[in-house]
Amino acid sequence: MKVLFVATLHMGNSYIDDYFEALQRKCDATCSVDDFWRKDARYDVIHLHWPEALTGWVSPDQDTLNKLAAQLQHWKDAGARLVITRHNIVPHGENFKLGEELYTLVYSCCDYVLHFAKYSVKEFLKRYSNQPFLDKVQHVVIPHGNYISQVTYTKAESRKTLSIRPDAFVITAFGHIRNANEKELILQAYKRLKIDKKFLVVPRWESKSRPSIKRKPLARLWWEWQKVYNKSGYFGHKLGDRRVSDEELVHYINATDILMIPRTSQILNSGNLYLGFSYGKVVVGPASGNVGEILKATGNPTFNSEDLSTVVDAIEKGAELSGGSLPQANYLYAANQCSWDYISNLTLDVYRSSLITLPNSYTNR
Repeated sequence: MKVLFVATLHMGNSYIDDYFEALQRKCDATCSVDDFWRKDARYDVIHLHWPEALTGWVSPDQDTLNKLAAQLQHWKDAGARLVITRHNIVPHGENFKLGEELYTLVYSCCDYVLHFAKYSVKEFLKRYSNQPFLDKVQHVVIPHGNYISQVTYTKAESRKTLSIRPDAFVITAFGHIRNANEKELILQAYKRLKIDKKFLVVPRWESKSRPSIKRKPLARLWWEWQKVYNKSGYFGHKLGDRRVSDEELVHYINATDILMIPRTSQILNSGNLYLGFSYGKVVVGPASGNVGEILKATGNPTFNSEDLSTVVDAIEKGAELSGGSLPQANYLYAANQCSWDYISNLTLDVYRSSLITLPNSYTNR
């Protein structure tokens, strides 16, 4: 069985690297986006991830959609089975004008859709209820993989590296803070927390562009002061403005007591949930999407992002739970139910099933 894993390796998130490595040990697999467009290549299974990867991560025009439709049909005519992992509801970014059309096109050609939780299946069935392809696609729930690292540091070592007080209670929000609403949610909740020695860490707190020293000298000086103020760690917070390295990430997550997912808009998945679990941290996040489903099922606090009081309550509850058995339970969940050996076996089952005719069904694996 030859498998084309349509993604790019070494892109800053180890999800694809770990998934592909686990599959490659068990089948003849190639990881490439370019191979998807080859007419001379031969594969039994095409495993897609983000449809926007097929258009270069930019919004497609109609001509691009037509070419993509033709290539998808080429694979179907060649007898390949198309499988896709559902990461997002629609592409991120306001400039993705034909995102709905792109996703609908790709799903219409797929034999299987893999979901991280049951919520995604229900949302998919509702969203595409009027689409003729709905009765032809199979749905399988396969967990998101873990981020358990072989590199380990003690909490004390990581806090010393990051210049964070050893007795601080650290609340960390990873990932790209996407808009002003998410910033406001984090700041307002943090201000209201009744937690002793609280300390906020946001590695990718995007700052405004740097003003010109010649044209706006005062604005530049203010910008430089804010940068120092945010990064110093001496004022109860540490806010960065860039993607951190893998080694830095390990330090940040080791230094953390609670990991917060601050999404205010529609959310389906978040790798940060599994990152927190992989390091035995309490995770606090919105009570919606797959994120809410998994947090509730594992006893981690959730909130309504439109009600600030629920955000504060969830973080304070998380602080209480962080001293009990939940951190270890979260780690065991990641180590067992999200192990790459387990996930790759489930994925291979789907590949094999796709190569035979099955009646339409929803399978929860």
